[in-house]
Amino acid sequence: MESAGLSLLNTQPTLAQLDSSPSRIDGVSSDLERCLRIAGTQLINSASILLQLPQVASSTAQVLFQRFFFCASLKDHSVLKVASACLFLSTKLEECPRMNRDLINVFHYIAESHQKRISKPLDIYGTRYNKIKNDMIDGEMRLLVALGFNVQVQHPHGFLVNYLQSLDLARIDGFVQKAWNYLNDR
Repeated sequence: MESAGLSLLNTQPTLAQLDSSPSRIDGVSSDLERCLRIAGTQLINSASILLQLPQVASSTAQVLFQRFFFCASLKDHSVLKVASACLFLSTKLEECPRMNRDLINVFHYIAESHQKRISKPLDIYGTRYNKIKNDMIDGEMRLLVALGFNVQVQHPHGFLVNYLQSLDLARIDGFVQKAWNYLNDR
């Protein structure tokens, strides 16, 4: 795994980075890579909703997820494990911690429901629970190392409100909500 090619000053990938991601180098097609990246961010969003996390925690986790796969290949890492590690780290970064047990059970529930299985909370003393917990903690460390501990994320939401108010656009009915929805891809 290579160190991150992105820095705090350069958090937007270049076209060359998009075309030569580790996944693409490993033979993953651009369509499959895009689908897996979307699936990972949707997984994070679903888990965030179930955990009742603020939007900023979900957004941070999604940014970390995308950054990670500019340093590592989808061939080598499970989307589910990376997504859970990203959300785990994000809850710490955005100061909205959740119990490990809750994160584990939510991701387990989502994984089971995608396979059309009925899910119930895992036994915290069981081997399956401990395996998932260890994977999540190990994933967090892999994430930190891959990103060179560069985990600061600057979200545009605060800027949006300031700009809309300074341009006197906040008073236009529905404009703020529409702009906010664009930021959240809704």
